Amino acid sequence: MAVWVDTVGTVTVLLNTGGWHPLSIAGQAYMHTANTSLHSVRAVDVGQGDCNAIIGARRNGGGAVTGTRIITYFDMGGGCGRCARTNPDYGNVANMAARFDFAVNPSIILSHWDKDHYYGAVNAPTSHGMNWLTPRQRIGVQCARFVNRLTNIQCYPAAGNAHRYQIANQGGTAHGGNGHIYVEQATGNANDRNLNGLCVTAITRDALDAADVGKIVMPGDAPYQDIPSLAAPPVGAPGGALAALFAYHHGSRTHFTLATRAAIPAAPTVNTPLAFSYGLTAGNANGFGHPHATAVAHYRTGNGVGAGWNARSNTASVQPNTTANATLGHNAATRGSRDFDF
Repeated sequence: MAVWVDTVGTVTVLLNTGGWHPLSIAGQAYMHTANTSLHSVRAVDVGQGDCNAIIGARRNGGGAVTGTRIITYFDMGGGCGRCARTNPDYGNVANMAARFDFAVNPSIILSHWDKDHYYGAVNAPTSHGMNWLTPRQRIGVQCARFVNRLTNIQCYPAAGNAHRYQIANQGGTAHGGNGHIYVEQATGNANDRNLNGLCVTAITRDALDAADVGKIVMPGDAPYQDIPSLAAPPVGAPGGALAALFAYHHGSRTHFTLATRAAIPAAPTVNTPLAFSYGLTAGNANGFGHPHATAVAHYRTGNGVGAGWNARSNTASVQPNTTANATLGHNAATRGSRDFDF
C-alpha cells in the first residue's frame, strides 16, 4: 500500500474528514512502483485561465523515461465569459473535455473560486469524480451548482498552514526520485478570493529523501508577498533551485505593489523560465488586459538588484512585429501548452 505523508504537521481535517486523504489517489498506482519520479509541470493552454499539470514519470533500470502521466492538476480553468473566444476549444465542449488526462485519477487542487480557474472542469464530467482540494471561500449560485457535481471535495483547513504531500517515495533506488507537493494558503485579504487562495510548489528530492533539489512555484492569482514560503519561509518551506516560476494572476498588475516586486524570487539563471498563462483573441486582445506591460517590466527588472526574469514562456502568442509583441515581449511561437522540467 502506498504511504501518504504530511511532513509538516497533522492535517486532521484533510486526513480524517470523509475518511480519505485528498491527494491519496494522485497517480497512486502509477507512481508507487520502482524507478518513478516527478518529471515536469505543464502550463496547459486553456485560453484566458489557468491549468497546470504536475507530471510523473516511470523509468527503466537505466534511468530512461518509459512513460509519463499527469498525477495532479493545479486548477482546471479555461477561457469563459467575455474571454470565451480565447479558449482553444471555444464552441466544442467535447474537445474541451478531451484536453485533460484522467488516466491515473489525478487529484485536482484549486487555487480559488474564480471561474477561469475551474471552467475547464465544468465541461469535463470525469473531473467531477476526482479528489478535489479547494480553499474555503464565499461562492455564488452558479459556482455552487458546479460544486454540487463534485463527489469528493474537501476544503483546505486554515489560512497560514502549509503541508507537504509525498507523492513519490522511491528513496534509495538507482533512478527513482522523491517528489513532494507543497500546498499553502495565501495570507492576503480574506474577502478577496485572489488574495487568500491556495498556492502550490512541486518539489523534487534527492534519492535518499534528505534534501529538496528543484522546485516549480505556482502562485495562482496570489501576489508573491502573500505567499508565506516566499515572503517569510517557515520551517519545511520548499528549498532547492527554482526550475521555473509562474507569473501570478496571468501577469496582471492587479495588487502589484512595491512589496510584490520585492517578493519576486530571484531568477537563478538567465534561462530559467517565467511562465505566463493567459489567452488572446484574434485581435491580440485580452478582456482583462493580461499580461500588463507594467507588471512584465517589473519581472524583467526583478527585485531591483539584477534578479530579473528574461526567459519568458507563454501559452498565448501574437503575430511578430506588432505593438503588443514589442511592448509585452510575447513570444511569436504558435500558442500552446508549455512544459517545464525540473
